[in-house]
Amino acid sequence: MPITPAGALQEMTPRFDDSTITNYKRYRYRVRGVTAFAELSQPAEIDAMGRDRTPPPAPHMNKALIPSGNAVLLQWDVKNAPGDLAGFVIARSALPEQGFHQLFEKPLAATARSFLDTTATADEPYYIVGAVDTAGNVASSLPVYADIIDTLPPAVPTGLTGSIDTN
Repeated sequence: MPITPAGALQEMTPRFDDSTITNYKRYRYRVRGVTAFAELSQPAEIDAMGRDRTPPPAPHMNKALIPSGNAVLLQWDVKNAPGDLAGFVIARSALPEQGFHQLFEKPLAATARSFLDTTATADEPYYIVGAVDTAGNVASSLPVYADIIDTLPPAVPTGLTGSIDTN
């Protein structure tokens, strides 16, 4: 049950942080309450496990290159890549701040530093690269704009008619 002391701006939940644990190893804790009269409650046993919630460093994307037509070449760097780096995911969107969707389910290899998108469109010109670790934590790069030039001419008009008067 959350505790809200008089004058507190937000609820406080009792908690204990153990900084000496190893991630994914089960620990058992015994918790006892203390009344205002210094009486101890019966102990309650709690099983807990630490989990890695620290994302890897975010990739730094270079300028998106357009090698030909609708292809976009993305290149990125990662400084101090951690040992638990699982790989990279690529996402694109029509807007730079929202609406990103991954281009594929399985991440690229942890050694990958480039990706060629051959399905690029001018409708979704913004890209981000996300570094994913083995625990599923993700850190995304800043969005990069791919300036895809529309080189397709419009369709030939059909059904045109005309008339000329005597003037």
